[in-house]
Amino acid sequence: MKRLTLIFGLLLLTAVSPVQAQELDYQCVGQSLTDYMNAVIKGVHDENLTSIKLLSPAFNMTSSTFESIVNGMDAAQPKANWDGLAGIAGNVYHVDNRSIKSYLDEKTSQLPGPAKSKPIFLTETGNKDVADGKVERQFGLTTLGQELSTIDVQAALLFNVFNTNGQFAAFAISDPELTSSVCGLSCGKIGVNYATFFSQSPANYNRATDHQMKFFLEIARAGDIDPIQTALTSTPSDSSPIIRIGDGNDSGGFNDPQTYVEFLKQVDSVANGRTIYAIAGPNEPDSEFWASPGCQTPTNQKGGPLAEGFRPTLYNCGDTTDPEYHPLRPYPGSPCDP
Repeated sequence: MKRLTLIFGLLLLTAVSPVQAQELDYQCVGQSLTDYMNAVIKGVHDENLTSIKLLSPAFNMTSSTFESIVNGMDAAQPKANWDGLAGIAGNVYHVDNRSIKSYLDEKTSQLPGPAKSKPIFLTETGNKDVADGKVERQFGLTTLGQELSTIDVQAALLFNVFNTNGQFAAFAISDPELTSSVCGLSCGKIGVNYATFFSQSPANYNRATDHQMKFFLEIARAGDIDPIQTALTSTPSDSSPIIRIGDGNDSGGFNDPQTYVEFLKQVDSVANGRTIYAIAGPNEPDSEFWASPGCQTPTNQKGGPLAEGFRPTLYNCGDTTDPEYHPLRPYPGSPCDP
């Protein structure tokens, strides 16, 4: 079974062993993200893919890592081509009694100059305090609706709103709740992040259509164009898909940006003039490192460097053993992903 445990980095705490943690080299991350994003921008431009509009990597905008990462991208050589994007993608939640607008105001002020003028696409949003049971549900959903109606964004996609990924069922919102508290009669820019791979059942697409949602997001796999064609034929022509790639440290086959460009070329060929947005990099690059391998520095539990010559033991992620690796190994965790 494929793990989707990192599909929403804000919710999950990365497990670390008692002897090892990871520190991010933000300059390294910024350079790696820039190289990937710029290559995709150039490829889409060179191929003249008129239906494809590119978004930045989907930054975790509730994280303190945001400013360091975007500054690292702006300091990269060559610099990040913000002008080549149709918008900035980010994930923002109402969490710990702090509003979505509060996070947005802080993080957008930290964007480099050329990026500040770009529209914001919230590829994940919701009220985490409701999901965590910290506030009364009706009050929290009404608050969410008020926030989403006032923030200045191009799109705001409710994470797992239709419970298409049972792992995050706490974020599901019923149809009556959407109408009465969050969207009103027409969701419009308030769309759905299905939190799964392309494509959905007709019933799940119809629910988005019934609420007049104009944006929806799913995860693509390299070489698998048929599910996207299914999504395009199952949704209204005036709605816009947003393509996400990667899950955790698995790029879904898109490690090479040229592979992504060739995939988007196929998507463009079946778009029939429809606008399709594509995220040009990872989801939450402060926790998904497939585009920035080697940018983590192992440290000991006190934050210092590991002893010279020490290397953590790694296992292939497909390896299994019986009995378990060690009965006292801390959970959640994985011997193949320290």
